[in-house]
Amino acid sequence: MMPTSMPRRPYVTTRTHEVFAIAHDLAEHLGHDDVTPVHIALGLLREGRSIAAAILHGRSVPLDVVERELEAHLPPPGAPRVPPRERSWTPSDEHVLEQATVEARELGTEFFGCEHVMLALLRDATSAPAQVLAHHGVRFDDARTEILRIYNTRPTVGPQSFHRRPSNALVQLQARYHHCGEAASEKCLSAATFVRPCARECR
Repeated sequence: MMPTSMPRRPYVTTRTHEVFAIAHDLAEHLGHDDVTPVHIALGLLREGRSIAAAILHGRSVPLDVVERELEAHLPPPGAPRVPPRERSWTPSDEHVLEQATVEARELGTEFFGCEHVMLALLRDATSAPAQVLAHHGVRFDDARTEILRIYNTRPTVGPQSFHRRPSNALVQLQARYHHCGEAASEKCLSAATFVRPCARECR
């Protein structure tokens, strides 16, 4: 069953909306009153198709183990809450979105995607998501470096032709999103994508 969608926000990618929708669904299912960074980190894992997910796959992070470790940081479950007819962004969401916007601007992107949400979660090294991912070798500086490598690796003739050898995360990303729907597939594999990535489906 698809999660109830979040209200659309400008400059926020489709997959980022999906991540927050999954986080809200999880909180409601577990009877939690608020959506925490841990819910959002689990949303990133469960969405599973973004640049953030590709980076974790590329670093051979055991996602099932990470998910269990994150779940251990959630509050005790309560009675499931009935999902609202229309979702709204909570103050906790807004805080993460604000931090993700900062990360996107620092990377020079107009739109912000799941990779910026991941950086926002990793920036606070004391947070549960940052500590869990650090235990598996994923820290803020490493993730940011990998994101920049993905942005700056440019195809020449086709999606398999590069000026330099692509990172493992980029190879997986291309294989995963070679056909991402509508007119986006060509755009998402163009040189411009990795300088100013696709705002719709591939992030």
